[in-house]
Amino acid sequence: NRRKADMIEFMALTGLRYGELIALREEDLYEGYINVNGTIDFRNGSYSTVVRTTPKTKAANRNIALSNRAVNIIIKVLQENQLYKLTKEYTDLGYIFTNTSGLPIDYRTFEPCLKNAAKFAGLQKPVTSHYLRHTHISFLAELNIPIKVVMDRVGHTDASTTLQVYTHVTSKMKESLKDKIETIDY
Repeated sequence: NRRKADMIEFMALTGLRYGELIALREEDLYEGYINVNGTIDFRNGSYSTVVRTTPKTKAANRNIALSNRAVNIIIKVLQENQLYKLTKEYTDLGYIFTNTSGLPIDYRTFEPCLKNAAKFAGLQKPVTSHYLRHTHISFLAELNIPIKVVMDRVGHTDASTTLQVYTHVTSKMKESLKDKIETIDY
């Protein structure tokens, strides 16, 4: 499913929680960034009842700068939604990442696609949407982005939460350290 593939990539590019992703509305888009100000939780078991609530924490209310690729995904999805809106089945609730009827995509339909994609990619460990959030934080760590900036971007209030992921030193970072140590002039 192409829509779900776009969602996976967008989450890896932004570090959004799944509920934050599907709660994004067109009105949350600004030039070059998104305003994260809500979440949707399907734990009530009713897929047809969409309840948008406040984010997980106060810090989860944030603006996230978007890369060009992330902007292109949003544009593509919005264009697809315009086509969906031409059908009788689509009810426009303003959400971006919707199914063909206009409802935010339920995690119960997203998760199997994510697991299949991970299996197809040869990943042996269990992959969840939160794995994509950790991937984003790891990307930022490799770029040597300061921890406070990362915390603000992903909506963490406790540095230890971010550090748990951030301190997973990647092989690229280890190699970079080795190269930098070689430049020390004793």
